[in-house]
Amino acid sequence: MKNIILQLVFFFSVINVFSQNNETEYSKFINSKYLSKSQTIKRNDISEKILYLGEIHLKDSLFYIITSFKRVKAAIDYHGHSSIYILDRNKKIIKEYVLDLPEQLPFKIEDNNLCFKYLDEKTKTNKIFIYKFENKIPELLCLNFSTEECF
Repeated sequence: MKNIILQLVFFFSVINVFSQNNETEYSKFINSKYLSKSQTIKRNDISEKILYLGEIHLKDSLFYIITSFKRVKAAIDYHGHSSIYILDRNKKIIKEYVLDLPEQLPFKIEDNNLCFKYLDEKTKTNKIFIYKFENKIPELLCLNFSTEECF
């Protein structure tokens, strides 16, 4: 039990340091040359895939959307973390949504909406779920793929 607690403390401290350093690092990906092109950053025991999806406009505000999948080596295993970052006009992170799996990350922005791919369990076909923003960045991001999950 003590070993698990120590691993968790170490793991979360590494993630916290890595996240704090990324505010300026993410801002360099907000560029049309990186739009919809996956970039990989490797640092020590952390590998991160970053995807700049583009921008959304809500009322008079501009926001940038970046997705991230981090693989972190913790002891003998790797742990994955999937996040959607919302950055403001100054390219500072104002919101992070932490999802369960990299497959849950959006793949594009269309008409100011986030687009997600998912497998419909009933029909066994691939479908697209469109998340529509309602004039502001929500506190929770609720995805209605098959059952409603909020992150």
